[in-house]
Amino acid sequence: MSFTPEEVLQTKQMIEEQGLDVRSITMGINILDCVDPSVEIMKENIETKIISLAKNLSDVATSIEEDYGIPIINRRITVTPISLLLGVLKAIQEMPLKDIQAFNDPLFHKYKIASPQISQLAINSCVEIAKSLDLAAKKVKVDFLGGFSAMVHKGFTRADLCVIQSLPEVLSSTETVCSSVNIASTRSGMN
Repeated sequence: MSFTPEEVLQTKQMIEEQGLDVRSITMGINILDCVDPSVEIMKENIETKIISLAKNLSDVATSIEEDYGIPIINRRITVTPISLLLGVLKAIQEMPLKDIQAFNDPLFHKYKIASPQISQLAINSCVEIAKSLDLAAKKVKVDFLGGFSAMVHKGFTRADLCVIQSLPEVLSSTETVCSSVNIASTRSGMN
């Protein structure tokens, strides 16, 4: 396919005068196979997988920028929602189930019953894993790493609550980690 001189000039004008860029490129990584009851082993598994799969991401993005002359603003990685992995950790499994069942009861929110108690050990485990994600992101030179997330649209699990309660510390102690909490979906119903 060939381009006319006018098309080339239009593209040049868009880049130089109108700020045309690629806002971000994102690599998705499934880390479900990194799960382990030991925080240390899970951290190691996650770091190893991210680094091995994304080690060339930043260099490839730079190469594309140079080849096409269009800047790529952000390089990102997204991983499996972390709450799906955390449920196997002993500190999280030891949370009383009655607290979780109460939290999923609609009356809990109506009457503002006290939040379930999450142990500091469980929160520390979440923070350690977030720092491991942050370290892996820095090693592969990406700007953001998403996936420190909870999926609560069908109810809370122990791991979801731990992720949510650890967010202030996680977000203040990491530089690249991004978080989300999925609270509703069309399929599960939005009330």
